[in-house]
Amino acid sequence: MLESRVFEFNVDYFETMDMAVGKFFSSGEISVGGHLWRINCFPNMDRVRVDDNSKYVSIFLKLEDKSKNVKAVFEASMMGKDGKPRRQRSSTIVFPTYRENRDWGWRLMERSQLVPAYVKADGCFTIVCRITVLPGGDALDVPQ
Repeated sequence: MLESRVFEFNVDYFETMDMAVGKFFSSGEISVGGHLWRINCFPNMDRVRVDDNSKYVSIFLKLEDKSKNVKAVFEASMMGKDGKPRRQRSSTIVFPTYRENRDWGWRLMERSQLVPAYVKADGCFTIVCRITVLPGGDALDVPQ
C-alpha cells in the first residue's frame, strides 16, 4: 500500500542554543503505511563527521516498530523566512537500516545559516518532512 504523510516540524531556535551535542527534538510517533515512525531533529549534531558536530542541524527518520522490510522515501525541506522551501533532501531507504538504532538522515545545513535565512520573527525555524511508504514489505496493525 502506498501512503504518504507530511509533517511540519517547528523548532524554537533559542531553545537549541544551549542544547548539548547529541540531544534532539522529537516529533512523537507518526503512523504512515502501517508503520510507526519518529522524526528526530539534532540542532547541534552531524553523526557523519564527529569533528564538526556542533556546526550542523541534522534530521533523522526512525522506524519505531519492529518491521523487518519497509521501503520508504524520506524528504525534508528547510523553510525560509518567506515560507518557501530552501534546502531539500530526499532518499529512498529500506528499513531497518544497517544502523543499530533503525534510522536514516542527513545534516541539513550549517547552524550559522539559520538566523539570517530561516529563523522567523517568532524565533522558530521550520522543517517540512514527507514520509512515503512504498508497496511491498511488511506492515503491522498500527492504531490510527
